[in-house]
Amino acid sequence: MSLERLDRGRMKQLLAEAGIRLRRSSGQNFLVEDDLCAAIARAGEIGPGDVVLEVGVGLGVLTRHLVEQAGHVVGVELDARVIEAARRLLGERDDLTLLHMDALERKNALNPEVLATLRERLAGGRALRVVSNLPYNVATSLILLLLSADLPLAGIVAMVQLEAAERFAARRGDEGYGAVSVLCSALAEQIEIVRRVPPEVFLPRPKVTSAVIRIVPRPDRQAGYETLSRIVRGLFNYRRKRVVKAARLAVKATPSLAGLEEAARALELPHPEARPEDLSLKDFRALGAAVQVHETHRPAP
Repeated sequence: MSLERLDRGRMKQLLAEAGIRLRRSSGQNFLVEDDLCAAIARAGEIGPGDVVLEVGVGLGVLTRHLVEQAGHVVGVELDARVIEAARRLLGERDDLTLLHMDALERKNALNPEVLATLRERLAGGRALRVVSNLPYNVATSLILLLLSADLPLAGIVAMVQLEAAERFAARRGDEGYGAVSVLCSALAEQIEIVRRVPPEVFLPRPKVTSAVIRIVPRPDRQAGYETLSRIVRGLFNYRRKRVVKAARLAVKATPSLAGLEEAARALELPHPEARPEDLSLKDFRALGAAVQVHETHRPAP
């Protein structure tokens, strides 16, 4: 079915009708380029039986394209006036669930109500795809939480700030390489920046360049991830320290990482002065395996 093309003027009209005045300080930057929304939806490789999660529905411009391709779309929007404007644009549909809530319960946890709604819609063996213009201030947390959640996730296509996209995709030796890069590579077998997006396609225009990123999850991504995550975050808290020193400090700050310093001493480092930012995913996995062995053999209290 061919959709009516929406332009910037129509977007401003929808905002005016809803009495919404957008401010950059609130983090609301809505996509108003309809052709780009169509391209993002296509990049999501959505099948007719898939469930799509969209976090940050905005006015529903991207949502219009998602519902034309998916079996069901679950949209999450925090702003009450904005979600009502989206309802007016999208109308009532059996294949669309709009949730007025925060996608996060807290910084490091997804909203249980969002998860419950997804699992209900995913019944019958459906696959989940995330296709969103993510709120930039929570994009990193959302992506890592969704990748590590116990969900049948087939892929993520998301608009994020370019700097964040580069961190997601960074490899050892890249300028943006850090804890997020390691964790993403542990959870995903493919991470690519699909396209850069200028400020002009948003309303209001942000002060930064954005990017569309595509992430393909690893099938076995949850195995050992909890321990690996604690190690990666713990070491990168001391990224300028040598690895053994960083491990000692990480154990002091997080006693549950007992065994990490010993594992770091036994690790074959890239060079004697190596710091956490010099370690590869393979190195971090080796540390994780050693800490798990230590936990297994720890005497019961």
